Amino acid sequence: MTAARPLGALAATVLAAAVLAGCGPAATAPEGELEVFRTRFDLGGDTARIAVENTGERAFTIVAAEIDSERFADRMRWSGRATTLEPGDRVDLPVELAAVACPAPTTPVERIRVETRDGGELLADGLGDPYGQIDALVDEACFAREIAALVELEPLGVREPPRAGAPGQLVVRARPTGASGEVRLTGLRSTVLLALDDGAGRVEHLDRDAPLTGPDAVGGFRIPVVPARCDAHALAEDKVGTVMPLELELDGGGMRLLHLRMPDGVRLALYELVAASCGLPDAGG
Repeated sequence: MTAARPLGALAATVLAAAVLAGCGPAATAPEGELEVFRTRFDLGGDTARIAVENTGERAFTIVAAEIDSERFADRMRWSGRATTLEPGDRVDLPVELAAVACPAPTTPVERIRVETRDGGELLADGLGDPYGQIDALVDEACFAREIAALVELEPLGVREPPRAGAPGQLVVRARPTGASGEVRLTGLRSTVLLALDDGAGRVEHLDRDAPLTGPDAVGGFRIPVVPARCDAHALAEDKVGTVMPLELELDGGGMRLLHLRMPDGVRLALYELVAASCGLPDAGG
């Protein structure tokens, strides 16, 4: 349970509904606010949080919670232990995200539902999504599927720096599928863990102009990486520092981001590169 923190004006509109339990008296209607968001711990995977805040004068115990959205293939349910919220308390309930349903509707029907032990419910129309994280996740997931239909991007490994101070090279294979469409790599971006190297020093962005499909397809590319900072704690606690942002164009439609995740072996090789370059103990994954 976290300390109380108002969800604010962007919280989804909530309707508290008292549900009859058999022939007994009506359950006490809980009062609260709901929204869906993601923490930094969720960004490296496929999880999100249902934030529940008790805005009433009575405690209630949460026994079930779920997200139902037309933008996802299935309902997403919280599976934790029963949690009691005193007035003013807030809790963030983790849920595994279902596969995104592409193409996603522009005006989806979405609802958050929280059930309490005495049979009451909190219902929210819409997800809240105060930081636009779910919107961004859905948009990029559908874009990534369009890209994958045209070209397979596969991180192969990391070439160690030839000398101290030089960058390592993250090697990515780009194998066209043969389907009709044009994909072009237009730029690379750094992460919280990995900076880029332009030959003169550390930078946060590199321009590129490389066709990944068609007769002139390059077949792959390298990303010159150096540590963004030498921080043993940041390395040990890293969640998204090896997820590389690529700037891509699809059929000349303008730049969009695709975050390329690393397989375990490549992710560990990048950690070892940072540790070696910084003189830190082996991160060990």
